[in-house]
Amino acid sequence: MRRRCKQDDKDQDAKPPEKPKDEAPSRGQVWKIDEAGRRATLLVNAEMGGYAPFMGSAQRLSNGNFHFTASTVRNHASRYARSVETTPDGNIVYMLETRPAYRSNRIADLYTPPR
Repeated sequence: MRRRCKQDDKDQDAKPPEKPKDEAPSRGQVWKIDEAGRRATLLVNAEMGGYAPFMGSAQRLSNGNFHFTASTVRNHASRYARSVETTPDGNIVYMLETRPAYRSNRIADLYTPPR
């Protein structure tokens, strides 16, 4: 595919747009919302260890920790999902990387309903 470049009036090969060189890492966040006072307070801000441009999930666990999923983390030419469990202060205590996934949840077993 060829296109005409108006800047220098020369033919140039069409190239796909370049992705930003410095992409900010995705984060798992928990916010406290005070609707009456119109304030939002950040409670947890955990780095996911990569940039996921879309899709993810969050879950509060029964032990007080949080489970976050970044569903489409970029890694050069491929993508993968990263699920992490963090403590309330944002420290990662568990991490799992898999094929891209829409959502993931932590469960105690296959028979106990979530709380």
